[in-house]
Amino acid sequence: MAENLIFNSFTVAQRHGFLVLKVLLENMLNHFSFKTKHLKSVFFVACEEMPSSVWETNFCGCLLFVLGSLLSCLKARFLPNYFIPENNLIDCHSEYDVYTLCTIVEYIRLFPANVIQIVAEKYGYTYGSNLIKYVLSNVKYNIDKTTVLASFHDQVGPLTISTAKIWAKMGFYSTSLDLLEDRFEQSLLIPQTEMRQTSYSFRDFLVSALMEMKQKASRVLLARTFDMIMGSNVEDMILEKQDISLQMYLPWPIDPRLSWIKFPSADSSDLTTVARFLYEYSKREYWRQNKVLAELAITTAIQCIQETLKKDNLSDVRKKMLKKKLIVFYVHVYCVSTMNCKLRPLIYHMEDIENLCTEFPEMALAVSSMCRYTNQPEKSRKYSGMSRLGVSGRDSDLALESSP
Repeated sequence: MAENLIFNSFTVAQRHGFLVLKVLLENMLNHFSFKTKHLKSVFFVACEEMPSSVWETNFCGCLLFVLGSLLSCLKARFLPNYFIPENNLIDCHSEYDVYTLCTIVEYIRLFPANVIQIVAEKYGYTYGSNLIKYVLSNVKYNIDKTTVLASFHDQVGPLTISTAKIWAKMGFYSTSLDLLEDRFEQSLLIPQTEMRQTSYSFRDFLVSALMEMKQKASRVLLARTFDMIMGSNVEDMILEKQDISLQMYLPWPIDPRLSWIKFPSADSSDLTTVARFLYEYSKREYWRQNKVLAELAITTAIQCIQETLKKDNLSDVRKKMLKKKLIVFYVHVYCVSTMNCKLRPLIYHMEDIENLCTEFPEMALAVSSMCRYTNQPEKSRKYSGMSRLGVSGRDSDLALESSP
């Protein structure tokens, strides 16, 4: 009864928005125990936070806002019941299910056009193709072909390039390149009102698409991926000539996906400065969901600190400061590994992390979480006990053995 009263108070646009979200979520989450009640609770709260008039002027933005609110609840592992806020509607869901729900909802929020296409194709010829036939059969014969062409370029083209931008921003450069290539091939099938330039190729199309991308890393690494496949020199056109790059400050060769980055500092001999720069760079890429660059940057930053610790002229105080910096870096490595539920790169650093924990027992709780994540339950319990007892090394083992 209460829900009906609330729905009756909604505008037509709000009701339409709820139905659109319901269709998208039910079709993408049909294998999970995601019910309409979950969407209703988030939708009701979102409608309280937004004026009803906004649904009339920015319908798509309102949909994305609701999806963003749902994603925030899932990430917080707490989706409150609208009528009983202290009741968590996803309390019975496993951690794996909640993580999967987060991934799918994030995909819907980032690529709504693709999700709509998936939903249409899901119903096969009885839905998608019949709808197309219906639209075509009702189009007047003397339709202006230039209008159709303009619609394709104005709507499909920018949407595809925007999707490619997102994929590249998240580190999926090959996927982004494949998407741009498909877009170019589709454009070749469209009848042209003017004579097409015979020299126009995918390389030209790629360069124009790259110029629309604001993120420099996406432009450079997409161009580099294309050059590796085709043997061309698009990267030289995209990457401005620079005298200072990250590779110049490091005595060992680093991954080409990082070597081009411009390093702002003039102190080339201080590896700790480079490490600090790479740590901040990794954090930025982490929040952009680009695990590729986040992982490369933080692992190189750790190597910079490790190489510095090998120097003989370091004081004990300086060494201790650098090792404390490593603690922060290793915690970030843990965060990067959890981005797609993979053990890499954390598993490669676990031995060094455990050795560091013997010197800094205050990081035992974090190490316990890392061991649990890397499927080492015995070590996880050991470091959890160290955290509770405030002891380390051999004393911790004796304390654990004597505990009930």
